[in-house]
Amino acid sequence: MLFFTKMQAHGNDFVVIENSRGKFSSEDLRALAVDICTYKFSLGADGLLVLDPPKEPVTEFFMRIFNSDGSEGEMCGNGARCLASFAHHHGFADAHMVFGSLSGPVEATVTPPSVRLHLGTLSLADAQWDVPYTFHRQKFHYSFLTAGVPHCVIPLDSMEDFPPQNFLSLGRALRYDQERFPQGTNVNFMEVLGPHALRIQTYERGVEAVTHSCGTGSVASALTGVKRFGLQSPVEVHTPGGINVVEVEPEGTGELYRIHLQGEAHFVARGSLLDDGLAALHQRRELAPV
Repeated sequence: MLFFTKMQAHGNDFVVIENSRGKFSSEDLRALAVDICTYKFSLGADGLLVLDPPKEPVTEFFMRIFNSDGSEGEMCGNGARCLASFAHHHGFADAHMVFGSLSGPVEATVTPPSVRLHLGTLSLADAQWDVPYTFHRQKFHYSFLTAGVPHCVIPLDSMEDFPPQNFLSLGRALRYDQERFPQGTNVNFMEVLGPHALRIQTYERGVEAVTHSCGTGSVASALTGVKRFGLQSPVEVHTPGGINVVEVEPEGTGELYRIHLQGEAHFVARGSLLDDGLAALHQRRELAPV
């Protein structure tokens, strides 16, 4: 029997488990993510969030995020808010906390239902701006930068005038363009709404779908808006699931920026996944064609 919590941040949904004693290995967690995130046959989610023991004495715990395909992500902004809220609710951390992640330490302040993250300092020294790309004879330009994980940002004049199926098809084409992105990439479609606001849709690597919201995608898009379109911080990032607020503060005279991300995180359900259900999921995965 496995106890879980279901959470969501602007429609980006997660199954959360506590692994503070290190019971589950990395191999266990990768397999569990595939099993537990499968819709119809299991709980269904965009990803699995795991609260692991801290790796450094200055942190309360270590966050691990597994996508629904079993791959492990370095950072997930919406997931980080959910796990911070989970940790505070269950007594693993105070309302103000620092926890570890594969992309570095994260500082969080929980004032339910809102969670504010300090994601550290991001460098744009290696960012690519306004790169031309042709898809089905239509010309686009994208920017490419890392916001914990890799992101493409494609500016659009209007989301309404963009064929809805292209969010998936163009997103997938760029995500799997191995020549341009050997490690793959997330893809954000961005429309500027005003000096402090923009709208995005995100195709997420690892989920392999367009999701309701993406925290790191909100950060990447806000940075692109500030750098290339003259937006001013704070930036309200409107996603289909809700609004993330991103603060972008230059640090020094180079290409370094301090980043804060704020948005809501909600508990949806708590329960247990029965041994029979886990066994059936395991068997289904073992029998799946390679």
